[in-house]
Amino acid sequence: MNVSFHVAPLSGAEIPLALPLIQATWPSADLASWSGFVEFFNDRVVPIGSGVLALHDSAGFICGVLAYRFDRDLQAGAILAVHLFTVADLVNSPKTVRALIDAAEARASELGCLGVQIRLRSDQSKLASRLRTLGLSSEADLFWKKIDPAYTRN
Repeated sequence: MNVSFHVAPLSGAEIPLALPLIQATWPSADLASWSGFVEFFNDRVVPIGSGVLALHDSAGFICGVLAYRFDRDLQAGAILAVHLFTVADLVNSPKTVRALIDAAEARASELGCLGVQIRLRSDQSKLASRLRTLGLSSEADLFWKKIDPAYTRN
């Protein structure tokens, strides 16, 4: 079985179609939060760019999504920072993950980046393992803390 993929920016009409895929990793995501997330990446005013890409299979179904922005790392220089990376790997094949990595690398190359950094949630351990198998390495941990929305600086 030969599977082909097509990558394109996620269109407004595709936002609700991609929601079940997003909810597979972020079960609490609803249409409003997902739409706001996509809008944030698509409407960013940054020097080079950011956006959301959809990976479509040969039947036209969305089987992967990544949200990216141009960023700079102190050691690596210009990078493509991938803030959301998720795939629907129904046939348990690395081809879908590889196709989404290829899309990230192509976009990084278009933007003149020297590398790609992909952020995964801790519950995406199977995907992390697949990324390591495909030659990516884990070089950092992400630490964060929620801030009370009532907190403001004067």
